[in-house]
Amino acid sequence: MKTVIKWICICALIASAFALNACQNDPDVQAKIAAARARNDGPPIFKVTGTEMQAEIYIYGAVHMLPEDTDWSRKDLDDVFARAGTVYFETSNDEAAQREASLIISQYGYYLTSTGLSRELSGYEGKLLFAATLNSDLPEGTFDNYKPWLAADIITASLLKREGYRSDFGADTKLLARAQASGKYIAYLETMEEHLLASVSLPDEMQMAALRDTLINQNDLPQQMQTLIRAWLAGDLERIGSEVVTPYYDREPLAYEAVFSSRSRRWADVLAGRMDESGTVLVVVGVGHLIGPDNLPDLLERKGFTVERYRAAKGENVLSTIDLYPDD
Repeated sequence: MKTVIKWICICALIASAFALNACQNDPDVQAKIAAARARNDGPPIFKVTGTEMQAEIYIYGAVHMLPEDTDWSRKDLDDVFARAGTVYFETSNDEAAQREASLIISQYGYYLTSTGLSRELSGYEGKLLFAATLNSDLPEGTFDNYKPWLAADIITASLLKREGYRSDFGADTKLLARAQASGKYIAYLETMEEHLLASVSLPDEMQMAALRDTLINQNDLPQQMQTLIRAWLAGDLERIGSEVVTPYYDREPLAYEAVFSSRSRRWADVLAGRMDESGTVLVVVGVGHLIGPDNLPDLLERKGFTVERYRAAKGENVLSTIDLYPDD
Protein backbone atom coordinates (compact mmCIF):
# COMPACT_ATOMS: atom_id res chain seq x y z
CA MET A 1 0.00 0.00 0.00
CA LYS A 2 2.85 2.34 0.86
CA THR A 3 4.37 1.64 -2.56
CA VAL A 4 1.11 2.52 -4.28
CA ILE A 5 0.81 5.75 -2.31
CA LYS A 6 4.43 6.54 -3.11
CA TRP A 7 3.88 6.10 -6.87
CA ILE A 8 0.61 8.06 -6.76
CA CYS A 9 2.49 10.92 -5.13
CA ILE A 10 5.31 10.71 -7.68
CA CYS A 11 2.84 10.66 -10.58
CA ALA A 12 0.97 13.59 -9.05
CA LEU A 13 4.21 15.52 -8.77
CA ILE A 14 5.12 14.72 -12.38
CA ALA A 15 1.65 15.75 -13.56
CA SER A 16 1.76 18.92 -11.50
CA ALA A 17 5.19 19.79 -12.85
CA PHE A 18 3.98 19.20 -16.41
CA ALA A 19 0.88 21.32 -15.85
CA LEU A 20 2.90 24.05 -14.22
CA ASN A 21 5.36 24.09 -17.11
CA ALA A 22 2.48 24.32 -19.59
CA CYS A 23 0.94 27.19 -17.61
CA GLN A 24 4.23 29.01 -17.42
CA ASN A 25 4.42 28.97 -21.22
CA ASP A 26 0.98 30.58 -21.44
CA PRO A 27 1.40 34.36 -22.03
CA ASP A 28 -1.77 35.14 -20.03
CA VAL A 29 -0.48 33.23 -17.01
CA GLN A 30 2.91 34.90 -17.35
CA ALA A 31 1.21 38.30 -17.35
CA LYS A 32 -0.70 37.39 -14.18
CA ILE A 33 2.47 36.19 -12.48
CA ALA A 34 4.23 39.44 -13.40
CA ALA A 35 1.29 41.45 -12.07
CA ALA A 36 1.24 39.46 -8.83
CA ARG A 37 4.94 39.99 -8.33
CA ALA A 38 4.55 43.69 -8.99
CA ARG A 39 1.89 43.81 -6.27
CA ASN A 40 3.75 41.78 -3.70
CA ASP A 41 7.47 42.21 -4.26
CA GLY A 42 8.68 45.51 -2.93
CA PRO A 43 10.94 47.24 -0.41
CA PRO A 44 10.60 45.62 3.03
CA ILE A 45 8.19 46.79 5.70
CA PHE A 46 7.95 45.48 9.28
CA LYS A 47 4.87 45.79 11.48
CA VAL A 48 5.33 46.38 15.22
CA THR A 49 2.42 45.89 17.63
CA GLY A 50 1.89 45.63 21.38
CA THR A 51 -1.34 45.76 23.35
CA GLU A 52 -4.63 47.03 21.94
CA MET A 53 -4.02 50.36 23.66
CA GLN A 54 -0.61 50.87 22.06
CA ALA A 55 0.38 52.31 18.71
CA GLU A 56 0.81 50.33 15.52
CA ILE A 57 4.20 51.06 13.97
CA TYR A 58 5.36 50.19 10.44
CA ILE A 59 9.07 50.40 9.63
CA TYR A 60 9.94 50.95 5.98
CA GLY A 61 13.46 50.27 4.71
CA ALA A 62 14.52 52.96 2.21
CA VAL A 63 17.49 53.59 -0.08
CA HIS A 64 18.74 57.16 0.30
CA MET A 65 20.12 57.71 -3.23
CA LEU A 66 18.33 56.43 -6.33
CA PRO A 67 18.17 57.01 -10.10
CA GLU A 68 15.36 59.30 -11.13
CA ASP A 69 13.16 56.68 -12.80
CA THR A 70 13.23 54.06 -10.01
CA ASP A 71 9.72 52.63 -9.49
CA TRP A 72 9.73 51.75 -5.78
CA SER A 73 6.29 52.61 -4.35
CA ARG A 74 3.97 49.63 -3.80
CA LYS A 75 0.47 48.98 -2.46
CA ASP A 76 1.68 47.92 0.98
CA LEU A 77 3.45 51.25 1.47
CA ASP A 78 0.51 53.22 0.04
CA ASP A 79 -1.88 51.49 2.47
CA VAL A 80 0.31 52.21 5.49
CA PHE A 81 1.03 55.79 4.44
CA ALA A 82 -2.70 56.51 4.04
CA ARG A 83 -3.42 55.29 7.60
CA ALA A 84 -0.41 56.84 9.32
CA GLY A 85 -0.91 60.06 11.25
CA THR A 86 2.78 60.37 12.12
CA VAL A 87 5.79 59.71 9.90
CA TYR A 88 9.29 59.40 11.38
CA PHE A 89 12.49 59.97 9.41
CA GLU A 90 16.09 59.53 10.47
CA THR A 91 16.98 63.22 10.76
CA SER A 92 15.78 66.58 9.52
CA ASN A 93 17.37 68.16 6.47
CA ASP A 94 15.72 71.58 6.76
CA GLU A 95 17.65 74.86 6.78
CA ALA A 96 18.31 74.74 10.52
CA ALA A 97 19.66 71.19 10.25
CA GLN A 98 21.86 72.16 7.30
CA ARG A 99 23.31 75.07 9.28
CA GLU A 100 24.02 72.70 12.17
CA ALA A 101 25.67 70.26 9.74
CA SER A 102 27.87 73.05 8.34
CA LEU A 103 29.05 73.99 11.83
CA ILE A 104 29.87 70.38 12.71
CA ILE A 105 31.70 69.81 9.43
CA SER A 106 33.72 73.02 9.85
CA GLN A 107 34.65 71.93 13.38
CA TYR A 108 35.34 68.22 12.81
CA GLY A 109 35.80 67.81 9.05
CA TYR A 110 39.15 69.43 8.33
CA TYR A 111 42.76 69.27 9.42
CA LEU A 112 43.71 72.51 11.16
CA THR A 113 47.45 71.93 10.89
CA SER A 114 49.83 71.33 8.01
CA THR A 115 49.10 67.60 8.25
CA GLY A 116 47.08 66.88 5.12
CA LEU A 117 45.17 63.81 4.10
CA SER A 118 47.59 62.88 1.33
CA ARG A 119 50.41 62.62 3.90
CA GLU A 120 48.48 59.89 5.68
CA LEU A 121 48.24 57.75 2.53
CA SER A 122 50.77 55.54 0.77
CA GLY A 123 51.89 56.40 -2.74
CA TYR A 124 49.43 53.94 -4.25
CA GLU A 125 46.60 55.18 -2.03
CA GLY A 126 47.45 58.74 -3.04
CA LYS A 127 46.99 57.76 -6.68
CA LEU A 128 43.64 56.20 -5.81
CA LEU A 129 42.62 59.43 -4.11
CA PHE A 130 43.68 61.39 -7.20
CA ALA A 131 41.60 59.05 -9.40
CA ALA A 132 38.61 59.38 -7.06
CA THR A 133 38.92 63.17 -7.24
CA LEU A 134 38.86 63.13 -11.04
CA ASN A 135 36.11 60.49 -11.16
CA SER A 136 34.03 62.68 -8.86
CA ASP A 137 34.49 65.64 -11.22
CA LEU A 138 36.20 67.61 -8.43
CA PRO A 139 39.30 69.81 -8.71
CA GLU A 140 42.70 68.27 -7.95
CA GLY A 141 43.64 68.79 -4.31
CA THR A 142 40.01 69.03 -3.13
CA PHE A 143 40.63 66.60 -0.26
CA ASP A 144 44.05 67.84 0.90
CA ASN A 145 42.74 69.18 4.23
CA TYR A 146 39.72 66.87 4.63
CA LYS A 147 39.46 64.42 7.52
CA PRO A 148 39.10 60.81 6.30
CA TRP A 149 35.42 60.46 7.29
CA LEU A 150 34.40 63.56 5.32
CA ALA A 151 36.51 62.62 2.29
CA ALA A 152 35.00 59.11 2.21
CA ASP A 153 31.45 60.48 2.42
CA ILE A 154 31.96 63.10 -0.28
CA ILE A 155 33.77 60.70 -2.63
CA THR A 156 30.98 58.13 -2.30
CA ALA A 157 28.21 60.70 -2.84
CA SER A 158 30.05 62.30 -5.78
CA LEU A 159 30.72 58.99 -7.53
CA LEU A 160 27.09 57.97 -7.15
CA LYS A 161 25.89 61.35 -8.35
CA ARG A 162 28.00 60.95 -11.47
CA GLU A 163 26.24 57.62 -12.12
CA GLY A 164 22.81 59.26 -11.86
CA TYR A 165 22.03 58.58 -8.20
CA ARG A 166 20.59 61.51 -6.28
CA SER A 167 19.44 62.00 -2.72
CA ASP A 168 16.60 64.08 -4.22
CA PHE A 169 15.31 60.85 -5.80
CA GLY A 170 15.78 58.78 -2.62
CA ALA A 171 12.74 57.05 -1.19
CA ASP A 172 13.02 58.91 2.12
CA THR A 173 13.24 62.31 0.39
CA LYS A 174 10.21 61.54 -1.75
CA LEU A 175 8.24 60.26 1.24
CA LEU A 176 9.11 63.37 3.26
CA ALA A 177 7.73 65.60 0.50
CA ARG A 178 4.66 63.39 0.29
CA ALA A 179 4.13 63.53 4.06
CA GLN A 180 4.46 67.32 4.08
CA ALA A 181 1.97 67.68 1.22
CA SER A 182 -0.47 65.33 2.98
CA GLY A 183 -0.35 67.21 6.27
CA LYS A 184 1.16 64.33 8.26
CA TYR A 185 2.83 64.98 11.59
CA ILE A 186 6.57 64.62 10.92
CA ALA A 187 9.06 63.55 13.58
CA TYR A 188 12.73 62.57 13.60
CA LEU A 189 14.64 59.78 15.29
CA GLU A 190 17.83 61.79 15.85
CA THR A 191 19.29 65.27 15.58
CA MET A 192 21.74 66.29 12.88
CA GLU A 193 24.47 66.37 15.52
CA GLU A 194 23.73 62.78 16.56
CA HIS A 195 23.65 61.75 12.91
CA LEU A 196 27.04 63.23 12.01
CA LEU A 197 28.78 62.30 15.26
CA ALA A 198 28.35 58.64 14.31
CA SER A 199 31.10 59.23 11.73
CA VAL A 200 32.98 62.06 13.47
CA SER A 201 33.47 60.06 16.66
CA LEU A 202 35.29 57.18 14.96
CA PRO A 203 39.00 56.94 15.90
CA ASP A 204 41.40 58.24 13.24
CA GLU A 205 42.62 54.76 12.30
CA MET A 206 39.05 53.59 11.70
CA GLN A 207 38.33 56.66 9.59
CA MET A 208 41.43 55.93 7.51
CA ALA A 209 40.41 52.29 7.11
CA ALA A 210 36.98 53.38 5.87
CA LEU A 211 38.56 55.83 3.42
CA ARG A 212 40.97 53.19 2.10
CA ASP A 213 38.05 50.81 1.62
CA THR A 214 36.20 53.54 -0.32
CA LEU A 215 39.21 54.24 -2.53
CA ILE A 216 39.99 50.58 -3.26
CA ASN A 217 36.38 49.74 -4.12
CA GLN A 218 35.44 52.94 -5.96
CA ASN A 219 35.18 51.21 -9.35
CA ASP A 220 32.82 48.59 -7.92
CA LEU A 221 30.47 51.12 -6.36
CA PRO A 222 27.98 51.37 -9.29
CA GLN A 223 27.65 47.57 -9.49
CA GLN A 224 27.21 47.35 -5.71
CA MET A 225 24.44 49.94 -5.86
CA GLN A 226 22.70 48.08 -8.68
CA THR A 227 22.83 44.88 -6.62
CA LEU A 228 21.46 46.69 -3.58
CA ILE A 229 18.61 48.34 -5.48
CA ARG A 230 17.55 45.14 -7.28
CA ALA A 231 17.45 43.26 -3.98
CA TRP A 232 15.69 46.16 -2.25
CA LEU A 233 12.97 46.42 -4.91
CA ALA A 234 12.30 42.68 -4.51
CA GLY A 235 12.30 42.91 -0.72
CA ASP A 236 15.21 40.46 -0.62
CA LEU A 237 16.73 41.20 2.77
CA GLU A 238 18.76 38.00 2.74
CA ARG A 239 20.67 39.12 -0.33
CA ILE A 240 21.19 42.61 1.04
CA GLY A 241 22.51 41.01 4.22
CA SER A 242 24.86 38.57 2.52
CA GLU A 243 26.19 40.90 -0.19
CA VAL A 244 26.13 44.33 1.44
CA VAL A 245 25.69 44.40 5.23
CA THR A 246 27.66 41.33 6.34
CA PRO A 247 30.77 42.14 4.23
CA TYR A 248 30.79 45.65 5.71
CA TYR A 249 30.42 44.28 9.24
CA ASP A 250 33.20 41.74 8.65
CA ARG A 251 35.58 44.43 7.33
CA GLU A 252 34.79 47.19 9.83
CA PRO A 253 32.88 45.88 12.90
CA LEU A 254 33.59 48.99 14.99
CA ALA A 255 32.50 51.31 12.20
CA TYR A 256 29.37 49.19 11.76
CA GLU A 257 28.67 49.56 15.48
CA ALA A 258 28.94 53.34 15.25
CA VAL A 259 27.02 53.85 12.01
CA PHE A 260 24.34 51.16 12.35
CA SER A 261 24.01 49.33 15.67
CA SER A 262 24.36 52.25 18.08
CA ARG A 263 21.92 54.37 16.10
CA SER A 264 19.41 51.52 15.80
CA ARG A 265 19.52 51.01 19.57
CA ARG A 266 18.83 54.69 20.15
CA TRP A 267 15.98 54.63 17.64
CA ALA A 268 14.49 51.53 19.25
CA ASP A 269 14.25 53.43 22.54
CA VAL A 270 12.49 56.32 20.79
CA LEU A 271 9.98 54.00 19.10
CA ALA A 272 9.38 51.99 22.27
CA GLY A 273 8.33 55.23 23.92
CA ARG A 274 6.07 56.06 20.96
CA MET A 275 4.36 52.67 21.33
CA ASP A 276 2.79 53.91 24.57
CA GLU A 277 0.68 56.30 22.52
CA SER A 278 -2.09 55.39 20.11
CA GLY A 279 -2.41 55.66 16.33
CA THR A 280 -0.64 54.36 13.27
CA VAL A 281 2.97 55.40 12.72
CA LEU A 282 5.20 55.00 9.67
CA VAL A 283 8.97 54.97 10.26
CA VAL A 284 11.32 55.48 7.29
CA VAL A 285 14.94 54.39 7.83
CA GLY A 286 17.79 53.13 5.68
CA VAL A 287 17.24 49.51 4.69
CA GLY A 288 20.57 48.57 6.31
CA HIS A 289 18.97 49.10 9.71
CA LEU A 290 16.54 46.22 9.10
CA ILE A 291 19.23 43.53 8.99
CA GLY A 292 22.53 42.65 10.59
CA PRO A 293 23.57 42.72 14.27
CA ASP A 294 21.27 44.80 16.47
CA ASN A 295 18.89 45.59 13.63
CA LEU A 296 15.81 47.65 14.44
CA PRO A 297 13.15 44.88 14.13
CA ASP A 298 15.14 42.55 16.43
CA LEU A 299 15.73 45.29 18.97
CA LEU A 300 12.02 46.07 19.20
CA GLU A 301 11.18 42.37 19.47
CA ARG A 302 13.61 42.09 22.40
CA LYS A 303 11.66 44.88 24.08
CA GLY A 304 8.60 42.63 24.09
CA PHE A 305 6.75 43.86 21.01
CA THR A 306 5.39 41.65 18.24
CA VAL A 307 7.36 42.24 15.05
CA GLU A 308 6.44 40.68 11.70
CA ARG A 309 7.10 41.27 8.02
CA TYR A 310 4.22 43.20 6.45
CA ARG A 311 3.15 42.62 2.86
CA ALA A 312 0.43 43.90 0.56
CA ALA A 313 -2.68 41.86 -0.17
CA LYS A 314 -1.82 39.08 -2.57
CA GLY A 315 -4.69 39.61 -4.99
CA GLU A 316 -6.04 36.80 -7.14
CA ASN A 317 -4.41 33.36 -7.14
CA VAL A 318 -2.21 32.82 -10.17
CA LEU A 319 -2.10 29.04 -9.75
CA SER A 320 -4.69 27.30 -7.56
CA THR A 321 -3.89 24.22 -5.52
CA ILE A 322 -5.80 20.98 -6.12
CA ASP A 323 -7.23 18.80 -3.33
CA LEU A 324 -6.22 15.24 -4.27
CA TYR A 325 -8.43 13.69 -1.55
CA PRO A 326 -11.68 15.71 -1.43
CA ASP A 327 -13.61 13.01 0.42
CA ASP A 328 -11.16 12.61 3.36
